[in-house]
Amino acid sequence: MLRVFLILVSLLLFVQIRFCIAKESTENLIERLPIHQIAREKQWLKLLHFEKNWIGITESQSNAPEFFLSPDGRKSAERELLTNLALFLNPPKVSDPNENVLCRFPARLEYLQKRLTAFSIHWPTATCPGFKAFKDRLAAKSVSIVFSSYYLNNPSSSFGHLFLRFNKEPQKVSSESERFELLDFGINFAAVVDTPNALIYGFKGLFGLFPGTFTAQHYYYKVREYNDFESRDLWSYELALSQEEVDLLVKHLWENGPNHFPYFYLTQNCAFHILSVIEAAAPEFNLVERLPFYVIPSDSLKALASNPGLIRDIHYRASPRSLFHGRLKSLNQNQMEWLKQIVLDHSLDQTKPAASLTEPEKVDVLDAAIDYLDFRDAKNLLKKEKLATELKQEVLIRRAKIPLMSKSFTSKLSGNEFPHAGHGSMRIGSNYSYVKNSGSGVGLNARFALHDLLDPQAGYPEYAQIEFLNVKMRYTFEQKDFWLENLTLFQVKSLTPFTSFDKVPSWKFRLGMETIRDKNCINCTAGTAEGGIGITLQKSVFTFYLFTDGEISTAPSFFNHPVRVGVGPTGGLRLQFTPSFQSILESNYRYQFLSRFPHTYSLSSDTRYGIKKNWALDLKLSRWTRDLESVAGVFYYF
Repeated sequence: MLRVFLILVSLLLFVQIRFCIAKESTENLIERLPIHQIAREKQWLKLLHFEKNWIGITESQSNAPEFFLSPDGRKSAERELLTNLALFLNPPKVSDPNENVLCRFPARLEYLQKRLTAFSIHWPTATCPGFKAFKDRLAAKSVSIVFSSYYLNNPSSSFGHLFLRFNKEPQKVSSESERFELLDFGINFAAVVDTPNALIYGFKGLFGLFPGTFTAQHYYYKVREYNDFESRDLWSYELALSQEEVDLLVKHLWENGPNHFPYFYLTQNCAFHILSVIEAAAPEFNLVERLPFYVIPSDSLKALASNPGLIRDIHYRASPRSLFHGRLKSLNQNQMEWLKQIVLDHSLDQTKPAASLTEPEKVDVLDAAIDYLDFRDAKNLLKKEKLATELKQEVLIRRAKIPLMSKSFTSKLSGNEFPHAGHGSMRIGSNYSYVKNSGSGVGLNARFALHDLLDPQAGYPEYAQIEFLNVKMRYTFEQKDFWLENLTLFQVKSLTPFTSFDKVPSWKFRLGMETIRDKNCINCTAGTAEGGIGITLQKSVFTFYLFTDGEISTAPSFFNHPVRVGVGPTGGLRLQFTPSFQSILESNYRYQFLSRFPHTYSLSSDTRYGIKKNWALDLKLSRWTRDLESVAGVFYYF
């Protein structure tokens, strides 16, 4: 019995001695490593999502404790490094293999293994079924950043949206290889929204009160959501990353599965975090530092383009709406009549006017009809609504009977349509002006984002105006005084041409402050909110719009009452001579309730010429109820 006891004690001592030796050797090894240097290297900081915050402190943007192995990991990259090394070299035993520290953080492990190859370290290995399934599902051979174009009907998407697409290996079809992009996987970063209230959503989105997370979905779901349901064009920027970098990016996104970040609508949004994970895998590219303080998806594309060699190719996927309007331009009168008969009257009768059409002309009409039904009845088709599905099926059957190839309207792009080719999102300007009641002066203008109807059109929607934080100041020589002429917190204007096929109303909204120039006050600054709904007609270079507007203004210096409510029409004519040379003539009338002088009006003519991509000249004449102004200025976009 004593002999057995002595053997057990010896075995226990042996195990403890081996453990102490291993522990000591690990500690000694870590002491020999360049910890201070590695903890300050760009790639390690990017893997931990360390960035400088608005007060200049460098810390991780992650709010998830499970993203760190050290209790101080969020604030100290060095302590997180030490803890990671210790646990990677001696991983604790766990019952679930997916909870093994080697499986939870494969990107950090790979980075440290490659970084420390000179030290001949023996690294433990582990079987990771969860990560292997994730990697096999993506089967990534390359990666693209996809830009979903501006969508004015959703405030969170009015500036566009970015997400990642992992491209699979092209598949052999007959003797050629062909890519089936709908089978690829998309990785999206978005806020986890917990309220349908627009005001609460805006407040929480601006101040980072929503958590933002990465999620994986089949690419065809993103196509269905953005391309089909919302009629948004998709631009895929394929990146020139090596297979090694693509694999590391996959590992890093796996690490971010349970992770979450504060989602800031204007700064740390989808565009910011998509670029940050790209940098974690390929730190040689400078992406995040090229972004302005506030981040707009199109600015992220400009950051990509500013890195020579990063963009391998650009692919354009037109929405059904864009395809339809592209096909519509090539149809003759008889084709147009048959198209209306199909999609508006739900009849494919070929006796008239289709009887006079050739087979290729019929193909053009049927292709246009398919595109039109896809965007008009997208939700009804998904719900399998009877009238929508029967008409679509009938058109497809008729099209299948004509064995001719369809025309492509997306293969010949000039390059000006690319979202990254547009002018800078920020704008500053200066001008010289003369105002009848206050004399001459100089003006300053600063706009944080993004585009108005007179700005150069390259890379931006043709009939949309989206502005955020637009400030206009003026200094008068006679009065030697500065005053605020206009402050636009947010403004959006959607001029959708009204046609037989697209009976969508135009609409607009603006919130801010402005100098009122009518008989109810003398150059007083009032807070205003206005909106309107109307109709837009377009022909050649002419675009005419007419709105019925309502507005509310408040200022202490108003005569009679500090608040007034106005209603009335606004009409305008836009002339687009070239994409960089445009003019708008506009007039409006308001009946102002609660005012001593209820009748007010304004007339204006504004012409802008883009002399370069980021420079434009502007000339504006304005007439108000009791004032007259002429302005000549220059704008710079950056």
